[in-house]
Amino acid sequence: MPASADTCSILTVDRGLQVLRAFHSAPIPLTNARLVQRTGLSKATVSRLTTTLLNIGYLRRGADGREFELASRALMVGFAFASTSELLETINPLLQALADEIGGAACLTVPDDKEMLCVASRASVRIKTIRFGRGCVVPMAATAAGRAYLWDLPAAERDTALATLRLTASPDKWAFVESEIHESFQQLERGGTCIVRGGFSPGLYAVATPVKLGLGRFCGVVSCGKTSSREPDLELEHKRLAGPLRSAAAQIQSLLSGLHGRP
Repeated sequence: MPASADTCSILTVDRGLQVLRAFHSAPIPLTNARLVQRTGLSKATVSRLTTTLLNIGYLRRGADGREFELASRALMVGFAFASTSELLETINPLLQALADEIGGAACLTVPDDKEMLCVASRASVRIKTIRFGRGCVVPMAATAAGRAYLWDLPAAERDTALATLRLTASPDKWAFVESEIHESFQQLERGGTCIVRGGFSPGLYAVATPVKLGLGRFCGVVSCGKTSSREPDLELEHKRLAGPLRSAAAQIQSLLSGLHGRP
C-alpha cells in the first residue's frame, strides 16, 4: 500500500532534521559522505536533503565548496528558543552558582533522539572557555548526562532505548560501552549521581543526576564538570561534586515544577 502524501512529508521533515542534528556541537563543515556516516541515511537521500536545505537557507557551502555548514536560518531557530524560553530565564542563576562553586561548568540537558541536547549552560569565571554550550549535543551512551537519563527511565523504556543504542553502535565497542553504562547505573542506584571521564571530550569529567521538569514530569538531567590535564581521583571528585549538584538539581526541579510543556 503506497504511503500517503502526509506520511511522506513527515518522513522528509524528520530526515531533514536528522541532517541538521548531525552537525552536533562541532563547529566544522561536513561533507555528504560524513553526513551519511552520522545519520545512517543513504547517499542519495543525504545528497537530496543537503541540496534542499542549501536552497532554503538552512545550510551553506564551506570554503572548499564540497562541505556544508549550518546557515543563518538554522541558527535563528536556536536563537529564537534561547531568547524566549522561560526555562532559561529561571535556571541560569542556579547553574551559574553551581559552576562557580565547583570551579567548572554546569548545564541542563534533555534527550534528543540518541543524544543529549544542552538547553542551558553556565561556566565559572575561573575557566576561560566552555566547550559544551547551549545547543550542543553529546552521545547518550558515552556521557554522564546520557546515562543518568537512561537510568531514570521506566524499565521497559530503558530496555528499548538501550536496544536502539546497541543497533547504532560499533559492534566491537558496544560491549565495553554497555559495561560502563551499567557501572554508571550502579553509581546512580547508590547515590543518585554518576561520574564519567572523557565521555565526549578528552580530559573532561562530569557528574550528572536526573530531574523531572514541569507539569508533565519530563525527564531532564543536571550535570556539572571540569577539565583536567592530569588523571583525577574520580572517586574523590565524585564525592566532592555530588553534593552541590544534588542541591542545585533539587532547586531546579522545584523551580520548574509548574512549567508547561517541554523545555
